[in-house]
Amino acid sequence: MKVFAISLERDLARRSYIGNHLSSLNLDYEIIDAVDYRKISSDDFAKQVDLKAMEKNYCLTSGAAACGLSHLKIYDKIVEENIPFALIVEDDVCLPYNISELLLKIEKSIKNDEIIAFSYYSHFDEKMHLSKKYETVLDEDNFLLYPVNIAAVASTMAYVITKSVAKKMGQKLMPISIQPDDWGKIYSKSCFTSFRCLYPVQAMPALFDTTLNYSAAKGWKNKLSTFIKKHNVIVLNDVLKKIYVWRMKRKHATVISNESPFFENAKQTSNR
Repeated sequence: MKVFAISLERDLARRSYIGNHLSSLNLDYEIIDAVDYRKISSDDFAKQVDLKAMEKNYCLTSGAAACGLSHLKIYDKIVEENIPFALIVEDDVCLPYNISELLLKIEKSIKNDEIIAFSYYSHFDEKMHLSKKYETVLDEDNFLLYPVNIAAVASTMAYVITKSVAKKMGQKLMPISIQPDDWGKIYSKSCFTSFRCLYPVQAMPALFDTTLNYSAAKGWKNKLSTFIKKHNVIVLNDVLKKIYVWRMKRKHATVISNESPFFENAKQTSNR
């Protein structure tokens, strides 16, 4: 399966990391230059992004909008090059050693109008609920499960998308008016009919700071973290890594239940 990695040209550390990481996994990958909100002209930005939507949604920062445009670049490429499905990753992703085997199994199980998330967590700061109903067994350790509430699903760090979905995303998501990982609203726009999560989570973020210019990224905790990493304060660095691992486990916590999947419930959209 073809892999597309989104990477900011100016972020040399991330670009070097993702190239080395994907090469080490022997993947057929291509690095796509991310849309840089610092370089795009105000006129071009206004043509491609709904500025009124940005005013109403604090999560739709200029960085998040540019991220959405970056993913759309890949959707257009998938359609233009007639690629049946592809794995899209962001440049801070950490994929498992057996990713090639998992992708082969995904190829045999993916539906025509579907997205399969390798990374996911809840928008609502709670455990992600996945439905055991209609589960697909890939092997003894990995399963495909539907989320109970599609509006809760967050993250565009790593997901497989089909050409059918890529085409509809390109047609229905411009100009950008929602975050690229607001899967509830994207579902409400009829961009896909099926969305499943690979369980357990198989793609986690490496230890990098966010580039989406959220207000939280400018707080003292993030500044302290950046200082520790920049100056390589060894003892504090080890503590920071342990805290980071704990936070990621908590963030990606999942509950498997017998609840109905999202498409059997009332139409769900994001309420943020």
